[in-house]
Amino acid sequence: MTSAHDFAAAALQLVGTPWHHQGRLPGVGLDCVGVVVAAAKTCGVEVEDRRDYTLPADPNLFLLLLAENCERDAAPTLEVGRLVVFRIGPHPQHIAIVVEGDRIVHSVDRKRRGVAVESLTESWRYRVHSTWALRGLSWQP
Repeated sequence: MTSAHDFAAAALQLVGTPWHHQGRLPGVGLDCVGVVVAAAKTCGVEVEDRRDYTLPADPNLFLLLLAENCERDAAPTLEVGRLVVFRIGPHPQHIAIVVEGDRIVHSVDRKRRGVAVESLTESWRYRVHSTWALRGLSWQP
């Protein structure tokens, strides 16, 4: 079984990929969901991938798709390999992967930056909606 640390390492390999809505091609274009899908596939973890979401994402569909592939944590847990869902405005609409300590990998359209590593600043922490464990990963150290 793939470890959560391997999943986080796979996400780090995607840094620098441009942002593209519904993108699924590492090195060519990924959105925030695409980062999760690409990292999972790199690790051999099967995920149900759908591209029928809008921009901005429908929060109900977003959470439904997460539930197809993940288990929601009872309380936010920012450990390596966890998926963090953020509110954009009042609704959950963005996802990132915890890669170490207080750092995440995600794809952001801001200034067409794409896949980047970023610290969980107070602004990001304020927006945390929930965290999730991707099925198929080992959570043992």
